[in-house]
Amino acid sequence: MGLDLTNVGGMVAALISNDYMGNETVTDITKSGDDLVLKYDANVQGQSFRSR
Repeated sequence: MGLDLTNVGGMVAALISNDYMGNETVTDITKSGDDLVLKYDANVQGQSFRSR
């Protein structure tokens, strides 16, 4: 699994990639203490899920 963070117009964006779900762009990113929280919907091999 790969995670690339970028600056898009002054906001953090992420690209998550792996062999099962391909690439997923994440723009709903917040900070909780020292942690980044990424929220996104994805579909892996026909199964939808929401990561929160």
